[in-house]
Amino acid sequence: MDGKISEFEMKDLKDLTQLLGLKQSEIGTLIASARTGRIVSNNKFYFNNMVDGKSICFTGQLQSRISEKIVERSLAQKVAQQYGMVIKKSVSKKLDYLVASNPNTMYGKAKKAREYGLKILAEPEFWRLIGMNVD
Repeated sequence: MDGKISEFEMKDLKDLTQLLGLKQSEIGTLIASARTGRIVSNNKFYFNNMVDGKSICFTGQLQSRISEKIVERSLAQKVAQQYGMVIKKSVSKKLDYLVASNPNTMYGKAKKAREYGLKILAEPEFWRLIGMNVD
C-alpha cells in the first residue's frame, strides 16, 4: 500500500510465487503489472503463467453457465487449451488438476484422483483459476 516492498514482503512474494508454480524471475514483471493494473485488465497474461503446461481432466456434467447456457465439456476443454493447459481423458499420477462438478464424489475419476493425492477442483474453482466469470 505504501508503494515499497520490504524484505519481509519480498520473501512473502517469493513464497507465493513458488506456491503458484511461477518462476522466481517473474516477480519483477508481476510487481510491475500490479502497479500498472495490467493483472486486472489482462487476466490472460496473469492466469496463463499459473496454468500454462498443466494437465487437466474433466469429470461429471458441468454445471456453470455462460450467458444462461450450461457450459459443455468441449467448450471447457477448448478454453483450458487456450490458456495453455493439456487436456487428458483419464486420471494418472502425472495429472495436475481434475475438474469435477461435484468434487466430493467418490465415483470413477475423482476416487482415483484421491488415491493418487491429486488436486480436485470444483468447477467454479477452475473458472476462477483461469480468471473467467461464470454463473
